[in-house]
Amino acid sequence: MSYREKLLKRGKSGRRSAKASTASGQDTALPPIIERIAQVQLNSVSGEIAILDANGADLGNEAMAVAKAYANEALKENLAEQVDAHNRMMEQIGSIHLGTPAPDQFPQLVPEPFEQTEPARPEARKLDWKAWLCPARRNAILNSNERRVSEYQRQHLQWQSERENHRRKEGQRTALYQRALQVSVPAMELVLEDHLMDIDWPQETSLSFELSADGKVLMLDVDLPEIEDFPKTELRLYQRGIGVSVKELSDTALRKLYMAHVHV
Repeated sequence: MSYREKLLKRGKSGRRSAKASTASGQDTALPPIIERIAQVQLNSVSGEIAILDANGADLGNEAMAVAKAYANEALKENLAEQVDAHNRMMEQIGSIHLGTPAPDQFPQLVPEPFEQTEPARPEARKLDWKAWLCPARRNAILNSNERRVSEYQRQHLQWQSERENHRRKEGQRTALYQRALQVSVPAMELVLEDHLMDIDWPQETSLSFELSADGKVLMLDVDLPEIEDFPKTELRLYQRGIGVSVKELSDTALRKLYMAHVHV
């Protein structure tokens, strides 16, 4: 659930109690700016927090005040997720080499699951006693049932088609790996590319490779980021209130982190 959805959900729950407060003359209308809030942005260098609209524009102090007033817990959760993601990325920078497989180990084919849920058949609306007395009502219910079944059939056919397409692609991947095991150089290149693209690089990294004609020599060119482009902060949420503290790595710690990422 996005931050905007959480905020609007919180606002709607507040709206349900509006009648009780209206009796005392209080205005319970939600601030219009709530409808414009789309995301929370955390600057990992300065720790500054901004509330943005769908176009990425900063909505300013008013939006921040509204977010704190109407969705304080959702705001904290969103910031906690961003802080955790940043700190995990900092850990991965110095340990990405630990996932390197042995040179004599053939890449393992990891099947990609088909994650689309099968559409559920809709339950037919039952004819009530009014429908038996009123032909128009009866026809409306019957027509509604037909439309829902028709839509279900369309969605189910699409789901079946996409499932078969997924199975076909998985079959092609399996055949590709089998050809690579038989020392087909083009297949070996595609398998290697498949695995290199799966690496979750902590920083933007460019790479290219080339296999020798006999498939025994690999030439790999990795363009790693410069130390000036490395992140150098650790983040921590405030224990009280809304905020994020920033701790900047020392020059020595940054050089050690860079060395672990580049040279190990």
